[in-house]
Amino acid sequence: LGAKVIAAGRVGNDWEGHLFVETLQQEGVDIRMILHQEGYPTAVKHRVVADGQQMVRVDREEVAPLPPDGEQAVLDSLPSLLEGVQAVAISDYGKGFLTPGLLANLIRLANERHIPVITDPKGHDFTKYRGTTVIKPNLGEAFVAAGLPRTAPLDEAASRILQQTGARLLMVTRSEAGISLFHDTGARSDFPVHAKQVRDV
Repeated sequence: LGAKVIAAGRVGNDWEGHLFVETLQQEGVDIRMILHQEGYPTAVKHRVVADGQQMVRVDREEVAPLPPDGEQAVLDSLPSLLEGVQAVAISDYGKGFLTPGLLANLIRLANERHIPVITDPKGHDFTKYRGTTVIKPNLGEAFVAAGLPRTAPLDEAASRILQQTGARLLMVTRSEAGISLFHDTGARSDFPVHAKQVRDV
């Protein structure tokens, strides 16, 4: 898309972590906020492919909270990292890097600087993303976060999530049903997709 990217995250002090960071550097990504954590294994996903189609994926990963000194290092760097930034993208995989304190401070600092925040959430508690501009769960995640069964109206789930997060926009991805966009004003837009036979996502 032509954007200059600053990546923030965590890898292990292992071969895979160094390879990942080296690859980002080759792509022109600013990697100063990639933490190398001793004793933490870099997540690796092995894909078994036969005849051009993925059969199975085997992951090696560890869910572990960010150590206090690592969290403090990121927090201390946030003001300088946000200088000149035009958008913040939060992709939460629930592995422990995005602590509640880190999320709260990142979103607060971005809001103070009028920088839009786009969040791909994880888990059932979306209040930790309060203040985000846009939040993008899938259909299942939306109902879980809203505390509603999947038989409930999607508009009701959307209303609850917008209230929980204070987001301006909620985008719910709905697989073959397309995308539904909910505004904090109460407006809703639906975007269908043209269904295709997909062999391998």
